[in-house]
Amino acid sequence: MSGNPFDRKGGKVVNRRRRTVSDGFEWGVYAWRMPDGKVLGDADGNMLNVPSIRGDVQKMAAISRFVKEQLNIQGGEPYFMEGVMRLSEMEYEDQFAQMLDGKTPTLDLGSVKDDLKEKRRNGR
Repeated sequence: MSGNPFDRKGGKVVNRRRRTVSDGFEWGVYAWRMPDGKVLGDADGNMLNVPSIRGDVQKMAAISRFVKEQLNIQGGEPYFMEGVMRLSEMEYEDQFAQMLDGKTPTLDLGSVKDDLKEKRRNGR
């Protein structure tokens, strides 16, 4: 795509800009998104990431440096995943057990989002 965010398709002008919808979380992790859109990770499904707040230039530089210097990967870019946090194996097992018991897991992001929306709606 050129510098022009609009492409002509069948005589129509189509806006090709991306629109990002945020849930209002400024915390999360930076992962490494490859040129094909996939997030860099290992065979077990663990993604390379660094905990951060949105827009932290130092964290973006750190993950970029690691990918290029230690993994020798030249393509891709830092990708912010809001509301995502690291869990140890033990934390994951505890969360999963809570879910199986019919309870809301302690770190259930959906519940956190719902609570925040409700507080905003009620002016708290």
